[in-house]
Amino acid sequence: MTTGKGGKPRGGHPGTSPGASARTSPHESPRTSPHQPPRRSLLLAGGGLKVAYQAGVLQVLLDEAELTFDHADGASGGVFNLAMYCQGMSGRRIADNWRTLSPLKGVTPNWRELPKGPYARSLFTLDGYRRHVFPRWGLDWERIRATDREATFTLYNFSANELEPVTADRMDEDRLCAGVALPMWFPPVVVDGQTYIDPVYLTDANVEEAIRRGCDELWIIWTVSRRHRWRNGFVANYFHIIETTANGRLQDWLRRIEASNAALRDGREGEFGRPIEVRLLSGEVPLNYLVNFGRDRFAQAVELGVRDARRWCAEQGIPGSPTGLPTVPRTRRGCASPNAWSAVSSSGRPTAGRPSPRRTGPPPTSPCT
Repeated sequence: MTTGKGGKPRGGHPGTSPGASARTSPHESPRTSPHQPPRRSLLLAGGGLKVAYQAGVLQVLLDEAELTFDHADGASGGVFNLAMYCQGMSGRRIADNWRTLSPLKGVTPNWRELPKGPYARSLFTLDGYRRHVFPRWGLDWERIRATDREATFTLYNFSANELEPVTADRMDEDRLCAGVALPMWFPPVVVDGQTYIDPVYLTDANVEEAIRRGCDELWIIWTVSRRHRWRNGFVANYFHIIETTANGRLQDWLRRIEASNAALRDGREGEFGRPIEVRLLSGEVPLNYLVNFGRDRFAQAVELGVRDARRWCAEQGIPGSPTGLPTVPRTRRGCASPNAWSAVSSSGRPTAGRPSPRRTGPPPTSPCT
């Protein structure tokens, strides 16, 4: 498959029916020849509102480095950025949407349910996002469904007890909200008689779907905290559960991929039948997953993503043309935010020094710095 500027594939796969991921082995691949160029997947992992950082990374990868992707998947909060990507928005436009986000516009207490106490359907609803945030972001579902970018939105079908990757041509506002319907916080979403919730308890990055679609390079932008710092309190504990499931599942996939690659190096078959390279871009983001009040904190998170992605591009030898210098992000204590930013192969080794990924457009005028 050839790709256009910004990761836009020419051609793609038909819509995925419910349960397709569960019925199809991850060993299967649409690639027909080992001589074909590697297929690259962009995995927009979840992380609640921390994915504002992810948007800053996209500004660099899509616009400045002009990287292209054959497939993209979004899970949990990552579906927000995937929807904008499918619509054809530039990385800068996606980042600007987060820079100007008014967090209180999306907060809508579920007043009707709150009197029910522990039996309430949810504490909040996503009505504020539907009425205010999505229109301000300029989401256009006709354009999203008409995209020729190969993309899957990972939902959890509670009625069928399985992950369900939904292709862009089947997406709408209800399914987008279903992708972030975190139990207790937001109500489940019923679509065509099926109940859907956030997939985070099973995956926060659908590695299996990317491999099933024949991708050999997995670019994962990860914002779930990996600091291993335990905090007390009900809310903090809840999100530690999320971190446990998300990070644990990711680590399991990384181990499986490395074991498969090791088997191939030893002349054995390997679980996936071909080498898989993982580029894990992991950042610690100074935002709460759900509860944030200041707009400036979102802008700072975006700029942190821009800064770290530029630094990473420089380290990886990936050329690019910066579209503007970001401000230095600050934490609440007023110091530059430390970050666990890394890019690793499936074996856990740094990928610095590898050939630059394919790109389109004119030769770069300056490096990512």
